[in-house]
Parts: sequence; structure tokens; C-alpha cells
Amino acid sequence: MAAKRQLSFNEPRATYDAESPDVLSITSPRTARAWQTLHNTLPMAELRALSPHSPLPTKDSSLPFAPLISAAPDYPEGLRTLPAFPPVLWYRGDLHLLGRQAIGLCGSRKASAQGLRVAAAIGEEAAHTSRVLVTGLARGVDREAMQAALAAGGATIGVLAEGWERWTARWLDPAITSGQLLVLSEFRPAAPWRSGQAMQRNTTIVRLSKQMYLIEAGTRGGTLDAGRRTLRNGHPLFVLDTGLWTAGNESLTLEGGHRTVWRTGLIDEV
Repeated sequence: MAAKRQLSFNEPRATYDAESPDVLSITSPRTARAWQTLHNTLPMAELRALSPHSPLPTKDSSLPFAPLISAAPDYPEGLRTLPAFPPVLWYRGDLHLLGRQAIGLCGSRKASAQGLRVAAAIGEEAAHTSRVLVTGLARGVDREAMQAALAAGGATIGVLAEGWERWTARWLDPAITSGQLLVLSEFRPAAPWRSGQAMQRNTTIVRLSKQMYLIEAGTRGGTLDAGRRTLRNGHPLFVLDTGLWTAGNESLTLEGGHRTVWRTGLIDEV
């Protein structure tokens, strides 16, 4: 019997048995609950080996989220091509939103009043131009833009920095039910929010989007990280001048971002 090994990252840090039937029978059918167990226990390397070749999971109506493995046709191609692709995306909502043209937005949790107004304008413009708005569902800029997009009849994708078992924003249930909101998590179902995971999910936001709009980056933190990941992935980055031009904004423009004043019609011009 092989020795038990410890997970190297991502909560919870449970041990697993490398010779267990769940690990060895890669091609056997798996339920959504089986994927819940596998994702909570197997290291990422094993999951990435399993996910592209496994039969699609059977549905389980008792689970609020469902697993989208990389073998599924709905799995986003922009993520599939990553060397460290998320082997499982847990989702709740309409998967068809993944096939629509999307823009990304990142911004400060403590944005200025004008920054929040610009965020809302972006959300409304996304709705009016039939773009899906992709955000991290954080306080501040993300939430302001998402609420504006939903109020204008638009569609949004929210990418969590925690596992779905830890997500508590049930006030968004009506938007999910109406087909306006798709919530995704690439993390272990039981994983709590962690700053490293918030950084990691920025790549998912970038890869789901055609271009990224950024509001009031700090000298460190998630907004700056999202901007840099956007540039590394070769996507257009629009660093918005809201009247509060931050040191983080300046750094990103020096690295290749476009200093931009928000205006109606900008999304269609890109």
C-alpha cells in the first residue's frame, strides 16, 4: 500500500490514498458528489490528469453547484489551454453565458465615489451592448458594476475566491434563477477565502473576457495583480482615470495598460 501524502496547497489539507478505487478507476462514471469528494481530497496534478478523460458527471439536484470538468464541451477554451488549468469549475447558473462575448472588470474594494459611478456606468454599458460582465464579486467596484448590469437587464459572471460551500451571497439567487448570473469557483468546495486564491482567480476572469477595465489599483493587492495578469495574457487593459489617479494605475500604464477616460461607446470601439 502506498504511503498517504499530504496536499501541498488549497484548503482543506486532507490526506488521500493513492491506491484507492476512486483514484485508480479514472474512466468510471462519477456523480457530482463523487467529484465533490475528489476535488476536496486529490492534489491538482491528479485532478488535471483525470478531468480531461473522465466521463461527464451525472447531475445531482441536491447540490447547489454542479461540476464542470475540462472534458465537457462547455468548459471555457481560454482556461483549457492554461498549463495549470482548473480541473473542475463548480458552477451555479446558466452555462450558456460562457459562450457569449464578455468584458472583465476589476477595481478597488475602497474605490472613490467617482470610481463607483464609473463602475456602474460600465455595468450598464455592458448590458446595453449585450456583453457579459465578468467580475470577482468583491465589495466596491465589482459589486457596483454587477448590480448596475443586472438592473439594466444584463448578464454577469462572478468568479469566487473560495469554494462554493463557503459562498453565502444568497441575495443573488434571483439573478441566478433568471439566467442573468453565472457563479463559478475553481477551488475545492470546502476552501475558505484566501488572498492567494483571490489572485489566482484573476487569471480566470481575464481568460473569460475579451478586454479588461480597471479602476483605482493600489500599489499592491488584487486590482494591481489582475491588471498585470491581463497584460501577461495579452488582453487589452484599460486603466480608467476616474479623477483619482493612483500609483498602481501609473505602474500599469508604464507596463502596457492604456490610460483611459470612461465614455459611453468605449466598449463598442474596442
